[in-house]
Order: sequence, then structure tokens, then C-alpha cells
Amino acid sequence: MAVKLKEIDALLESGKTFFEKGSFDDAVSSYSRAMDMCGKEAKDRRFAPHLAAAYNGMGHTLRSKGEFNKSKQFQDKALAMYKELVLKDAKLQPDFALSLHFMGDILADLGQADKALFYYLCELKIARKLYAKNKKKNQNMLIYGLNGTACRLADKKDYKKALALLGESLKVLESASKNAKERRKNYPNLSWTYHIIGTTLLKKSDVDGAIANLKAAAKMRKVIAKENVRFTEALKNTLNKLGDAYSMKGKVKEANVYYKDALRIVTSKTYQKQVVASKSSKEKRQLLAKMRANK
Repeated sequence: MAVKLKEIDALLESGKTFFEKGSFDDAVSSYSRAMDMCGKEAKDRRFAPHLAAAYNGMGHTLRSKGEFNKSKQFQDKALAMYKELVLKDAKLQPDFALSLHFMGDILADLGQADKALFYYLCELKIARKLYAKNKKKNQNMLIYGLNGTACRLADKKDYKKALALLGESLKVLESASKNAKERRKNYPNLSWTYHIIGTTLLKKSDVDGAIANLKAAAKMRKVIAKENVRFTEALKNTLNKLGDAYSMKGKVKEANVYYKDALRIVTSKTYQKQVVASKSSKEKRQLLAKMRANK
């Protein structure tokens, strides 16, 4: 039994590694094999946490592939299991919180903002408790909860609360970035936070504030994208929003510079390997339309 659990752990870890590299098909394969192995031991409850983790990883990966409905099916299974498992083992609280966050992401993608907000708030409640016990270990979980909740509040035009949560997020990250090495390690979450602040300010027509924060996000994301292709989509999103911001200021020349940079990413072979062809084509058409409108 111990040998099988180690094999499953290895598959779960390889799934995470493949996902981080943007190799989503390989990640799906690893999670599928883990689920198959857990399924053969369905009567042994010691395999349940591993099966829940496999469902969680599969759901998250399928979302990144744009398969939202399939993703939700696996996330439903993961959450159902974690709700029972945490009652017997409090150590699984971080996994439960992550599953709640992933469900929020999926529901947001499916256009169910209110339901998404509910799951983010549930995650944030757990994350605050975990962070209070161990700040270093649970920092990312708190950031996920703060930023996810802020995004949905901004969608509901509750900008004051959204920006307050994002300010808290920045405070946590800055306090954990005491030197250049630590700050570089926090680039993914720092850039994500600056991006959300920028898009939130753009929604409330604070264009100059939006540009300052989006530029901070873009600077970090350019560094990250060079090291990990998975972040090229995040960089594309920030560049696109910078184009929107300059368009709102009437500075079409500057706007088109950012739209062209985003278009360069969308039409690259690296990016097209990461996303489904229909998504890449749609984004290309949207960017070209924005550039034509600025002429």
C-alpha cells in the first residue's frame, strides 16, 4: 500500500510540474493515471485524499485548456470529497481552500459571478485562519483568496472593497519581499495583484492610476514569461489592458504599440500551443479590430 501511495504522489507531483511548464496534456495524463490507481483502491479510505487531489488537479488543468464544463465536473467531485475529509483531518484545510478557489475560477469563467464570489469568500475565510497560524506557508493561499474576491467585487462595481482587499494583498507581498531574491520569488503574485488593481482602476475611469499599475505588472510579467511560457498569456492580458487604457486617454499611437505587442504573443507558436486554436484566432481578431479603430 505504501508503495502505491508513493507512486500516486509522484504522479500528482508530475501533474503539477507539467502544469507549471504549460504542458497541459501531459498534466492531464498524470492526473488520469493517478485517478485510475486510486480507483482501484476505492474501498481503502487512505487513498481518498489522493483521489481528491487528482480531481482538483484535473479540474484546474482542464480550465486552463478552456474546457470549463469538464473542469467543473472534476472540481465538483474534489469539493464533495474535501468537505468530508476535512472533518476528519484538519491538515487538509489548505487543499480544501485551494479547491474552493479553483471552483470560483471556473464559475467566473462560466459567467456565474455571484456563485464565484461565494466560493472565493469561503476560501478567504479559511485562508485568513491558515495565514494567522503560519504566514510563510500559507501566504499564497491568502493572496488567492484576497485577489479572487477582489476581482468579483470589482465586477459588481464595489471598487472600494475590491481595492481594499488588493491593498491588503500588496501589503502581505511587500512584507514578504525583504530582499531582491524574495521579491523576485513573489513576482507572479505581485504582478497579478498589480494587474487586478490596474483593471479595477480602469473600470472606475482612473486611467492614469490604471496605467501605472499595469506597467508595474507588465514589467514583472515580461521577466517571468521569459522563464516560463505559461505566463505569456498573463503578459498578453496586461499588454492588452494597457492598450485599452491608452485608448481611453485618446493616445492611439501608444495604445497600438501595446496592442501590437499583445498580437505578437497571440500569433506566436509558443502561445498557440498553450491555447485552443479558436481562442487564439478570436483574440487575434479582437486585437486587430482595436488597432483598426485607432487609425
